[in-house]
Amino acid sequence: MSLQTSPEIKNTLSVKGIAKDRVATLKANKKLRELLWLRHGCSISALYGDDGEMQCHSCQIDFKRDSIEVIKKCLHSKRGLLNDN
Repeated sequence: MSLQTSPEIKNTLSVKGIAKDRVATLKANKKLRELLWLRHGCSISALYGDDGEMQCHSCQIDFKRDSIEVIKKCLHSKRGLLNDN
């Protein structure tokens, strides 16, 4: 006799899997933003990181809150660090 998993249980397991993937994606995004903030080319003295913030006073970029497009545009226009692609 084989046991069948109900659709409700399958759906719950699927939602938990999606939530787990979402958490992993958010953690990876935070780590990549932190690495970019620390290594984007401005002096360490321009960086502000108290209480989890990731800001650069020289570039005026908020690496925690700004979208990737805004960060890219700022780095490209102010520093020439990124190409147009």
